Amino acid sequence: MLSPPIVPPSQQPAEQRPDSSESLSVQGEEDLSVEEDEEVLTLLYDPCLNCYFDPQTGKYYELV
Repeated sequence: MLSPPIVPPSQQPAEQRPDSSESLSVQGEEDLSVEEDEEVLTLLYDPCLNCYFDPQTGKYYELV
């Protein structure tokens, strides 16, 4: 099984990094604590596919 290269955020070219003003949180969401039924994922951004990759599960995520 082949996987595209995964680039950690620290190694992304400056022009492809999301602005620090951009937020992945939902508007109006002020409580940043994790609920019991919520799961925290560590995702890596893949600039080739313009999506996020979870190395633990092998799943790709796209923010819409």
